[in-house]
Amino acid sequence: MDVARSNHPLRVAALTIALMTWSATALPAQRREPEDTCLQRAMLRGGSDTAIVQAGSLFLPVDSTRRVADEYATMLSQGLRQFLKLPHPLPVNVVDARVLAFTTVSVEGVYRVVLHGDGHLTHPEPVGGSGVKAFDDAVIAALVTLDTLSIMPPASPNVVPSPNDSIALMLVIGPQASWRPNQPEPKIGPMQGVPLVRFRTPLLRITKEVQPLPGNRGPRYPDSLRAANVEGHVRVSFTVRADGRARMETVRVIKSSAPEFRDAVLEALRTMRFSPEEIEGCPVSTMIQMPFDFQLAR
Repeated sequence: MDVARSNHPLRVAALTIALMTWSATALPAQRREPEDTCLQRAMLRGGSDTAIVQAGSLFLPVDSTRRVADEYATMLSQGLRQFLKLPHPLPVNVVDARVLAFTTVSVEGVYRVVLHGDGHLTHPEPVGGSGVKAFDDAVIAALVTLDTLSIMPPASPNVVPSPNDSIALMLVIGPQASWRPNQPEPKIGPMQGVPLVRFRTPLLRITKEVQPLPGNRGPRYPDSLRAANVEGHVRVSFTVRADGRARMETVRVIKSSAPEFRDAVLEALRTMRFSPEEIEGCPVSTMIQMPFDFQLAR
């Protein structure tokens, strides 16, 4: 039988805040004039407690059997940071920074770009993106500028065998760390990507966590793997919208022990329903991670 259990380390909700490109010093808290929304009114009611949030970028091959050298991926992220021009203020996302029962704003998005053997980058596009057009447009524009200026060296022959070949890359932008202003800055490991943006933001109280609704049907156990007595595990991240449905274009497979298990999970997510998270009593769209365990009856 298959069993699905949910886990919620990340939570995302749309609001507006002034966001600056990354710098070595913390930025003062800045807020846009609130729109007439529940969440914006909740921000006005919030206290003065704040946190510093840092988001980073990571370039990965779409084909997990291929690899891009860490040094080259770092150069790509540094080029993205150099040319990323964000409007001020910018609608961004709320991501749970795991500060007790509070949440902070950050940015999160997934994009696709083609790296050619000669170092050129083509066909940049959001894959789910951040859900915020202004931010997605800024990321795409930065990738276009990075290609136009032709500053990237040729890719390693181990990655792209010749200048006429190419490889599809996935650009993942997401939260790296958060900390209170009176705390020391945490160390960021190389596996967490290159710092991209940093800002100080108010803390908002989580009043209700996202939960799967009773009655959801779990993934169907693949017949071929059941017959072969194969068990497995899948972990995915995705956005649960404020109406309780999964936003399928944001689904990202973090881990999968078999393609058949992955496909079963993706099919099940289309019909699953959730009770949305609430921040200060406001239903919000929420980024979560959810594991699915496929276990045979003993």
